[in-house]
Amino acid sequence: MPQTAANIWADGPVSMPTQPSKPDIRAWGTWVESFINGAGATVSRVYNTLATMIADALANTPTENAQLGWVINDPITANNGVYQWFGALHTWNRIGDLPYSFIVASDVGAGTPSAILATSSIPVSGSAFVVTNIADTNDVSPVTISFNGGPVLTVKTNSGNDIAAGGLTSGMLIAGFRQGSTFRLISDQVSSAIVAAAEAAAAASATSAAAAAAAVASVSLPVVTTADAGSLLQVGLDGLYHKAGDIAADTDFYVNQGGRVGRVSNRLFVGDAVKHTGQQITASSDWLTNFELSVGRTGGKIQLTNFAVTNGANSQDVIAEVIAAQTKYITLTGLNAIAGVDIAVNNNNTVALSAYARYGEAYRAAGAVGGAYGIEYDTINYASAVFIDPYFQDIGQTVGVQLAFGGELSPTGQFPASAAVNIRNNGTTCLHGIIFGNDAIWGTNGNDGNTGIAVSMAEGHKISYYFGHNNISWELWAENNQSGDGDYNIKSNGTGSLKVDRFIETIGNTWTAYTPVVAAGSGALTSYTAAGRYIRRGKSVYGTISITITNNGTGASLISATLPLTPGASTLGGIASGRSTVSGKMLQGLISPGVGTMNIFNYDNTYPASTGNVLNLSFCYELA
Repeated sequence: MPQTAANIWADGPVSMPTQPSKPDIRAWGTWVESFINGAGATVSRVYNTLATMIADALANTPTENAQLGWVINDPITANNGVYQWFGALHTWNRIGDLPYSFIVASDVGAGTPSAILATSSIPVSGSAFVVTNIADTNDVSPVTISFNGGPVLTVKTNSGNDIAAGGLTSGMLIAGFRQGSTFRLISDQVSSAIVAAAEAAAAASATSAAAAAAAVASVSLPVVTTADAGSLLQVGLDGLYHKAGDIAADTDFYVNQGGRVGRVSNRLFVGDAVKHTGQQITASSDWLTNFELSVGRTGGKIQLTNFAVTNGANSQDVIAEVIAAQTKYITLTGLNAIAGVDIAVNNNNTVALSAYARYGEAYRAAGAVGGAYGIEYDTINYASAVFIDPYFQDIGQTVGVQLAFGGELSPTGQFPASAAVNIRNNGTTCLHGIIFGNDAIWGTNGNDGNTGIAVSMAEGHKISYYFGHNNISWELWAENNQSGDGDYNIKSNGTGSLKVDRFIETIGNTWTAYTPVVAAGSGALTSYTAAGRYIRRGKSVYGTISITITNNGTGASLISATLPLTPGASTLGGIASGRSTVSGKMLQGLISPGVGTMNIFNYDNTYPASTGNVLNLSFCYELA
């Protein structure tokens, strides 16, 4: 069925003359014309249910091929629609939805306030105007709706915005059209939700302003003169602000001695971070906190840290921190050079918290030309290439990222980690989960026709596809038999089937020729010629055979011909069928389990051969 008119003529840029698509318009128009012509040429029958229509066809077979039948009140919504009678198949085929432009749906609260499940007696299409009630006031944004268990659609206002929390109230009616993956309302949400949100924002702003004013009033600043221009203020151990040079140094820490280093309540700030007070603030003179506040944070990371380093305005001030370690002077066996160790311990038994040994954020600000990377590890190998696999590790291996578990501690009392890599949505999505660059894997550059190992897994490790929490739909794995001969398994835990689009088999795709040995069941053939071809697919054999009887001699009873491979003894054998080119009779071939020959008869079990006759058959059977 072609696309609906609503999709084809959806609003688009006037600068694109190819919009809408002309092929889509022609397909839609042809469909409409055929529907109108069919409706005018035949008499339609109308039924309440599909079962009634089928029963009527059994009792009163339609006399006109392509006659139309309408099902309008079936309790199963998907059964309602327009059907066409196909006399050759003796069946009704559904060809389209009922041409109703107005549909009434019902929300009885089967879903959630913000994930509505509505039902209707007529299937909802993109050309229908739909009205439904709202059972419960929505509590979050966005809101979704599904009709009759169909696709989940995001509800959009008339202006194209998501519905705000409280925008759809209990008992109200909404009306709109299905557009792609959205349900577009002809009106906007209730204004009370918008007003409430604005009032809450205004109240929060007033509270913040009052708090800021109180904070400013409580600040005690030292006396400064014009001679102090460019100097820094720092908080001392007494909690008060001081000029940077007025804070006494101890034996390990020096203030303002050739570098921008600040000490705030025994916390160390370096570089531009010295401008931060170390407290929760709504504005700061350090660039990092200002940036974090500008993107929606309520505070900066510096206010929570004991040690902060940020770069400044110098053009060469590009790296905030460098940590390096080398093995050159390490002489104790078992020790390794480690540039940095991050340890996080979650030992809070009261509050549900998480511990992160390392956390990072990389922003690509609006208008930025270059990219942003959350993390990059470059491994440089000047020694030699060392090959490892799932069953073998080597002391000389070079690895970009290694994820290990257990910390070399005793396994007693430890449990498995939840996942080695967990890719989640934390506010937005990524376009790809994992990308292997075309020339990143040894063995191929992605264009030379060669192959490289992108993923290595041991036998028994599965790839599982989920359709919900703890619900697996499909699984793929190599059978673990430690011999290299295990099967590759593709398993569906439901009733789904394996679908392969444009599959081309490149191994074992060639048919093999063989010469059958032919004989008569009784008597003897004076002369004949025979040729055969076959192909093996796993434990199945498919083939063809052609036998020319140049002189039948005294041959009688049946014709036997050898097979390319012997059928399995415990199988059901196989079957062959064909045609005699001279007599025109259909041929049958009997393939028995464990027997390497096929017996050939006419369709009526008579002798199939005669001088000058050609017997052509195709066969299929199972191997052991």
